[in-house]
Amino acid sequence: MVSKKVLIIVALFLVTASYAIPFHSKASVKQLAPLLSSMEADVISEQYLVVFKNTAEDSSIDYHHECIHHAINSEKIKFEKRSEKGYMQELVSGIRHTYNFENLKGYSGRFSDDVLQKIRESDEVAYVEKDQTVYASELQKNAPWGLSRISHRDHLSFGTFNKYPYDDAAGEDITVYIIDTGVNINHTDFEDRAVWGTTVPDGDEDIDGNGHGTHVAGTVAGKRFGVAKKAKVVAVKVLRSNGSGTMSDVIKGVEWAAEAHTDAVKKAKKEGKTHKGSAANMSLGGGKSRTLDAAVNGAVDAGIHFAVAAGNDNRDACDYSPAAADKAVTVGASSIEDERAWFSNYGSCVDIFAPGKDITSTWIGSKSATNTISGTSMAAPHVAGLLAYFLSLNADNTSDFYVSPLTPKELKDKLIELSTKDKLEKIPSNTPNKLGNLPFNDIDIEYNFIILHRRLFMASTRSTNTTTSKLDEKRLYIGNLDPSIDEYTVVKLFEPYGKITHLDYLFHKSGPRRGQPRGYCFLEYSRKEEALKAMNAMHSKVIKHRSMIVTFAYAAPDHCETGNNYFKKRGSSSILNNRPTTISLLKTHKMVNVSTDSKIQALERKLAQMQQPSQPSTNNSSVSRPSLSSTKLEEKSKKANPSSLLSTISREIVSDAAGNKQQSKSNKEQRRFSPYELSKGKK
Repeated sequence: MVSKKVLIIVALFLVTASYAIPFHSKASVKQLAPLLSSMEADVISEQYLVVFKNTAEDSSIDYHHECIHHAINSEKIKFEKRSEKGYMQELVSGIRHTYNFENLKGYSGRFSDDVLQKIRESDEVAYVEKDQTVYASELQKNAPWGLSRISHRDHLSFGTFNKYPYDDAAGEDITVYIIDTGVNINHTDFEDRAVWGTTVPDGDEDIDGNGHGTHVAGTVAGKRFGVAKKAKVVAVKVLRSNGSGTMSDVIKGVEWAAEAHTDAVKKAKKEGKTHKGSAANMSLGGGKSRTLDAAVNGAVDAGIHFAVAAGNDNRDACDYSPAAADKAVTVGASSIEDERAWFSNYGSCVDIFAPGKDITSTWIGSKSATNTISGTSMAAPHVAGLLAYFLSLNADNTSDFYVSPLTPKELKDKLIELSTKDKLEKIPSNTPNKLGNLPFNDIDIEYNFIILHRRLFMASTRSTNTTTSKLDEKRLYIGNLDPSIDEYTVVKLFEPYGKITHLDYLFHKSGPRRGQPRGYCFLEYSRKEEALKAMNAMHSKVIKHRSMIVTFAYAAPDHCETGNNYFKKRGSSSILNNRPTTISLLKTHKMVNVSTDSKIQALERKLAQMQQPSQPSTNNSSVSRPSLSSTKLEEKSKKANPSSLLSTISREIVSDAAGNKQQSKSNKEQRRFSPYELSKGKK
């Protein structure tokens, strides 16, 4: 029989245990930081990315590093005692890279399970991600055409498939970081504009042993194959010669580029010079990585304009990184047939498409080597080149045309706004149907440059302290109209987007074309939202075999409202042939000894003058139609048939005796052939 004393002891023990076990469990089991890995990832065994919480203090991070170093050293001693030094060096190599972005602090390295456990137990760690292999994205094929496609709105034809109208100063003063396999910086196409930045993989050489990075760089800034032919190229090698590398190395390369950009901005500011911006291209990717996406977004926050490849798996780009980085421009690939390339990823994370199938560019092996390959890797540098091109359009800070540089978000929005819309086939419904584009055409290249410059830097949608918000955003310029397009047709085309309050339709008033439409007009809506909707919908729409040009009236070319014969036929004199380009004039036009405020005021006055409706004058080559009041137009639209509506917009043609004397000159009134060069896609 069990004694009473023993029963009491057992009872006390059970009561104590019932309280002690839950208490002990709560105190000893720590919450581990999550360990992340993508289903698409090619994971590297025992290699990790460690990211600290945003709330982690620098002192706590330093203490964490000390603890991890101590744990690693303890592991090394343990392996050395077992005479397993070789295995120890492979498994416990420790911290390799540290990251110090504003929104991403952490490190990467190779750790044993025990050390990983200690890392995950740290209160300062937000999450740990398995490192993975990333790859350059390419496919082998033949034939150059991408530059032609991004400079034409319509499908390529026999006359346009090998033509690329561009400004010969495009990309000037802009640095583009090529985060890839390296660059053949001695290639003649780079004209001494390519330099070596850094090599991240341990033990690798400062050369491109693969060719992928050189091909990418040539599409961005090469003399023959580049979009921005005067941009500076900086090689940031993160992939080895076999075209693959680690996510941790790629992140370190992104950080290096961000720091180099920041240093360049500081240097320019210190020297009182203009820093127009930097771009970067990442034609690589792997499975979804929260850490890499954060690194790219951090570099964008630092001011770099990023283009990244969507990926080549014909799947949702949101499942891949850096394609899923929302602040970068994610680029899918299109073909010469204006279809989504069969391999290109798609989905809501894709921002824009660009040529990516059968792209010829620079290569390794010699100073003049070329190669033709395919992939979203070839599409992204077309967009990186566009970013550099657009950034270079801004003037120097000594010019009265200078405005504050576009932020990456602003330029990304502008890039998408200027894209060619709904031209591609085989685009899934959840994917934007937008093709990267320079808004140039073969008819009015210089006109398009002026429009582009103003839409990029002077548009009132910019959140700056400039006075452009005072401009009339309800009034549109509609140009490149076929002469058969009359006032009624214009009204019918544009009335679905809102209430039209004014229409100014212009005609020749002298010469053999007297009384005929001049090919452009001005139309005003009751609200700016209606005007913006109409502009986005109708710009580049083909009517009567012509691609309409629709923009804000204040961005119209100078000749439209002042009567100046701006687009004269280009002469053959050496002075004209060797004159500076429009872009260079904008960059250098100066107001001597004038303050910045005065420059802005001068620009405001000039733009305000452009905004005013033109007045009929015997000195003008065209006259403005009387404006229609909103009440009259609305009433006539309701109760009049098309012919009576047309009659309310009566033509006012003013004769000009002096103009008749100048008839021979009027016959020559054509657009001036642009100062832009025409590249014919040489191999």
